[in-house]
Amino acid sequence: MDIKKYLAVFIILTLLSSCKKEIELGEYKRVYMPQSLNSPHSYTISLKDEETRIVVGAALGGVEASEQEIEVSFRVDPQLVDQYNQNNATTYRLLPAAAYRFSSDKATIAIGEISSPVIELLVNGFGTLQVDQEYLLPISIADISAGVEFNEDLKTAYFLFRVTREFIDRSSWTVFDTSTEEPGENMWGGTGGGEGRHAIDGMTGTYWHTQWDGGQPAPPHHIAFDMDNNQTVNGFVLINRNNRLLNGGNPQNITVQFSTSGSVWSQKEEFILENIDGEQQIDLAIAVQARYFRITVNSTYIDMINNRPNPSTHIAEVYAF
Repeated sequence: MDIKKYLAVFIILTLLSSCKKEIELGEYKRVYMPQSLNSPHSYTISLKDEETRIVVGAALGGVEASEQEIEVSFRVDPQLVDQYNQNNATTYRLLPAAAYRFSSDKATIAIGEISSPVIELLVNGFGTLQVDQEYLLPISIADISAGVEFNEDLKTAYFLFRVTREFIDRSSWTVFDTSTEEPGENMWGGTGGGEGRHAIDGMTGTYWHTQWDGGQPAPPHHIAFDMDNNQTVNGFVLINRNNRLLNGGNPQNITVQFSTSGSVWSQKEEFILENIDGEQQIDLAIAVQARYFRITVNSTYIDMINNRPNPSTHIAEVYAF
């Protein structure tokens, strides 16, 4: 074979190789979500009234910039949560719609660019999420400009949220007012307490109890707390006196009020509590800045053993977050 034939074969092989490379790169020239890589992306959020900022966007695969303007829209895919749980043996809940918002549901890859500006996913767990729960949010490419393909394997990103709450430090708290209290509770083994201060002593075996010695006033009852300085309050956790489900007296309907002076009360909210031994979380409709708060017990659960009202009440612990 002479030099001309060698040269012809070389040129043909080079052209074939170039065509193959172009085809392979073309396969990657599809739109995808960069956040779909290494997902789920995990975040820890609190129950405070504040937003966690997360970015979402679109990108074009390959090494070449876009030759046209590409508009990409996104959507939340609720049904993918069940599918994810089945595939991964998890029990995540869908993040409620009330807990998040998008700055926009569309992004654009401009001509000459390989990615879009980011859009924001803003998550706020205040008043909607439960502590110690895990929530999943699948976000997928919903639609794309005509004539452009997206990568089916990289069109969905998963975001995982773990919910925590941070209690306000109670070390300098005091109880500065109660409607009544009952030190006589210490007569029963010397451990009950009965005074207002026992609602913030860190022990569920002690409790604030309204008067029964020398009189037993009926509701409403109240207990007021001084947090020592102004705090941002998002909600409360209350713990009932142990083992009193049948005897009655656990708070049922309560009112919470706030004050910056300790004498003028405002921002009233009402709640219905359950007749349970475990902790109960109550979330404020709006976070409140205050130094003082007062809990008023308007009604109590009945004495089911004797089938009669129990005018007294008791609370083992009160926390704020």
